[in-house]
Amino acid sequence: MPCDPPPASVESTAIPARPAAWRIARRQRIAAPPERVWSAWTDGAELERWLCGDASVDLRVAGRIELRGASVFGDADASKHADNFAIVACDAPRHLAWQWFILGVRTCVDVVLEPCLEQTEVRVVQTAEPERAPAWPVEGPNWWWIALPALRAYLEDGAPRLRLDYRTDTELERLRFSVPVSTFPFVIWEKLTSAAELRRWCATKPEVEIVRGGRYIWHDAGREGPRSIIDFDAEKRLVHDWVWDDGTRSTIDWRISESDDDTVLAIEDRGPWPAAVVEDPVERIRAALSRAASLLHLQRISERGATPFEDELL
Repeated sequence: MPCDPPPASVESTAIPARPAAWRIARRQRIAAPPERVWSAWTDGAELERWLCGDASVDLRVAGRIELRGASVFGDADASKHADNFAIVACDAPRHLAWQWFILGVRTCVDVVLEPCLEQTEVRVVQTAEPERAPAWPVEGPNWWWIALPALRAYLEDGAPRLRLDYRTDTELERLRFSVPVSTFPFVIWEKLTSAAELRRWCATKPEVEIVRGGRYIWHDAGREGPRSIIDFDAEKRLVHDWVWDDGTRSTIDWRISESDDDTVLAIEDRGPWPAAVVEDPVERIRAALSRAASLLHLQRISERGATPFEDELL
């Protein structure tokens, strides 16, 4: 459902129409005013709490917003590119833009903040110049699918639920992620095993038969995804296969457990993986992002009833 337009006294900020050969976009609604969200984007100490291991900010056009550490995707070493992280637009608290080298290619990140009732809608668009594009597909998950939920959780709950380590979490032998979820195990189980609920957050044509060897299908047979249930323990564990485009069949293990404070939801991809994923660092990162994003989507719909189609796609 689209948010109401800002009051007449508030000027709407449009993302510049940059000519681009490559474009990725994401949005996030956050229960905080634009000024608070702006601070989280532009204060180095705050950036370190949700986005990166180390940050330094010179907040002005031609200044820099430097992001470093294992949780930063891209060419984080500014010394490789003289204009990496250079700020090209700064209009507090509405619009921030900076250059960011991704896989050796200069991109521009535009962040726009819009008031939306008692919330702020954060819109992020990252583009590359027309003559060149990073070797990263525009379809499917990317770093913003993890970073923006981390920003929302930091501002609303005090800390991110998940931060990806691009050095170790993308090693296939460690493709496991977990998050705390403030709800009951049976709620998560329903979102994971009900065809109607799966359709809301991850599946186009779900079929579910909760028995060992039963059907567990998200999409048409021609698309990558699960096909059958390997094992389950109601409200605690669901193990299913994952059939890749080349026919390789991985094992996905979802676990739901209770701690003193929350329910803990975990996903593990135990492989095997296609040769293209094993041999290509970009494909390994995409596989890790896909599993981490699925975990965050399930956490979000279980807690708030919101889906990525409702408040994250742009």
